[in-house]
Amino acid sequence: MNGAGHAILVLAYLGLLLGVVVLWPRARSPRRAALVTLGIVGALAAVHEALFDTLSEDAFITYRYALNIVQGHGPVFNVGRHVEGYSNFLWMIVIAVPHWVAGVSIVESARGLGSILAVATVGLTYAVAARQAGNRQAGLIAAILTAAIGSFVAWGPSGLEVPLFSLLLVSALLVLSHRQYLVAGLLLGLATMTRLDAVVVVVVVGLWVLAWPGSEFRVRLRSFALLAVGVGVLVAPWTIWRVDYYGYLVPNAVAAKSGMPLARQLHLGLGYFNSFAISILPVILLGAIALAFFLPKIRQTDPELLAFWALLVGVVIVFTLYVILVGGDWMPAFRFFAPIVPVLVLAIVLAFSWGLGPDAKRVLASRATIAVVATAVALLLVVDFSDVRLIQDVRGHRVDVEQTADVGAWFHSTLPTGTTIATFPNGAISYNAGTGMQMIDMWGLTDEHIARHGKRIPDGAPGHIAYDNVYIAARRPDLVFPDLQGLDKAPSCVMYRHFAGSYVAVSFQLRGRPLWADLLVRSDEAPGIVRRLSSVHRYVLYPCPPDPFSGGPPPPLPNEPA
Repeated sequence: MNGAGHAILVLAYLGLLLGVVVLWPRARSPRRAALVTLGIVGALAAVHEALFDTLSEDAFITYRYALNIVQGHGPVFNVGRHVEGYSNFLWMIVIAVPHWVAGVSIVESARGLGSILAVATVGLTYAVAARQAGNRQAGLIAAILTAAIGSFVAWGPSGLEVPLFSLLLVSALLVLSHRQYLVAGLLLGLATMTRLDAVVVVVVVGLWVLAWPGSEFRVRLRSFALLAVGVGVLVAPWTIWRVDYYGYLVPNAVAAKSGMPLARQLHLGLGYFNSFAISILPVILLGAIALAFFLPKIRQTDPELLAFWALLVGVVIVFTLYVILVGGDWMPAFRFFAPIVPVLVLAIVLAFSWGLGPDAKRVLASRATIAVVATAVALLLVVDFSDVRLIQDVRGHRVDVEQTADVGAWFHSTLPTGTTIATFPNGAISYNAGTGMQMIDMWGLTDEHIARHGKRIPDGAPGHIAYDNVYIAARRPDLVFPDLQGLDKAPSCVMYRHFAGSYVAVSFQLRGRPLWADLLVRSDEAPGIVRRLSSVHRYVLYPCPPDPFSGGPPPPLPNEPA
């Protein structure tokens, strides 16, 4: 969607808010009016998702695992190698089902289902806010704000597990508001199986249940036991299976991301948080306004409602500290913070509603409140194209993914089954190359040796610090794709350290475009591999000089310190 489409989206949101002001007082059935309005909000959220149209490199790692499951090889990245290179088990299973049952594309079903789940989460924020505030206006404001935050809706069509994780998290909060601890535990167990970060939320909820005000300790202990049973009945057998199948308690993907100096992680994490805070600054300002109304009346608030609000705030704060501690994330649009966006919005809207007291229903539907919300929504949508670069970065990442996906399809159509390929961008290339290829992940996410025994780059990016290029060279891959992401803007023809003497540098230009795929090919197999790769019309062999670095030592690979 272009800039004109974005402007139309802004006007549509503002038109919706104006319609609420004008038509709501005249509605014969407030319930029906709320549902119609909520349906429009869901449609706008879907349009907002389409504005981003996110395509994630890491999602293709999960796609390859899902494809191997469907093909009967089990949850593996490379056939015959049990390595847990994912951290989203439940999502992997969910996206495998449509392909297994009906042959639906894993990529399209994952992206479509994610978009639906993100919109459903917007609907759940309405349900939680309306129930806890006691009026539908609060629910609609919560839904509208959530749908307008780009760092949340961007991950709907990404193909990653973020929408499912968000849905399960908000569902658990809704169930906790009904004091259904066993069901909440089951939902949090599913959330943990979707993304291990949910353990942080489980701890917060567990402590909150034990500290519930106004209840006897025996009652709190029983509630905690029900919650623990709900979580444990799912997570315990899954964990036993994981350890038996993969041999480790800590997933390989997590091990590959560990080892960065704590000071470096905190520095990156704080920078990540600061950028995220700027991207949702209108929401933060609304939060300040809400607290100005709420704090003077906090003592008069119903203790149960206050306890629920404390839970929301606790989840936001602890999860934020966790994200900062791990150093944030390298992907655009603040993926790690996306799941708590609805929780933050709920905390703000409920504080505002309770702070208004008996007049909340009337004030929340007033022109003044809608004007404030409309201003916040307009600013949030402006952020999509602002200096925060949400959409620009997402689209830039998509270009890189599409390029590497095409390289993978190129390999699939030309190279024989069993070819071993080492690559940095390990998602789209590996999925499109097919499960018949043996792939070596040079960052170690899906390689046990690099993740658990490799060296670490002290000043690397989050999730990209593990390496062992000596080990990779010793495995003698047939082909090495050494570009960090996407295709190069110029041919490099570089022979890197550890591969000199046994490999030749080869470069192919994408026909008619200033883009090059630089490769290292085993010397003893080079004629055959180059001939096969040259058989595809859209890639044209570029004549590399025989030894572009004669007279000096070969440089290190891009992931290796000099």
